[in-house]
Amino acid sequence: MREYLIYGAGILVGASWLMASFLFTLNLLEIAILRRPKQKLLLLLLVKFPVLYLLGFLILALKIFPAVSLLLGMSSILLVLGVLSIWSKRTKPNLNCRI
Repeated sequence: MREYLIYGAGILVGASWLMASFLFTLNLLEIAILRRPKQKLLLLLLVKFPVLYLLGFLILALKIFPAVSLLLGMSSILLVLGVLSIWSKRTKPNLNCRI
């Protein structure tokens, strides 16, 4: 039973790590491309690169969770984002509604 909990927690940790990385990347791109105010830029860079990647290294190095469960968590988020992207392009709202 304990192995299942560790495996499930590994999926959750992998998905959470990827979502945090994705969030920081989106914020960095928003500042760079859309020319947003750069007050948060240094904070985002300091949190994303040293802190987040060091945390990812520690998660892998300590071997608390199986690597397969971490990969499943990360790939499940990418799968969901891909499906949502495709789904939103296929289902365009019908704006020709007449009463």
